[in-house]
Amino acid sequence: MSLSLKSPTTELRIRELAARSGVDPETYLEELVSAHLAEDAPESQRPTATGASKRPFYETATAEEWKRALEEWSESHSRATPLLSDAALRRENMYEDRGL
Repeated sequence: MSLSLKSPTTELRIRELAARSGVDPETYLEELVSAHLAEDAPESQRPTATGASKRPFYETATAEEWKRALEEWSESHSRATPLLSDAALRRENMYEDRGL
């Protein structure tokens, strides 16, 4: 069977998702439709309306997605926190009973 898409935007999105998954667009669509139609497929394996799998990020993320997530996480933290002094980092100063 041969199908065609009428929306170039949809086709582009499918190509992007297929590339991210490491397969060609035809294989990606076949797997997506098969998972969606399978009556025995557990809910966690079924795709959402956007085509995204409900599998956790750590199972599906590429190296670039991990890098971007780490950068976003680090950028979300305040940079106004003062740095610790060298004295505060000394082992003997980390415990209350071992003062200077």
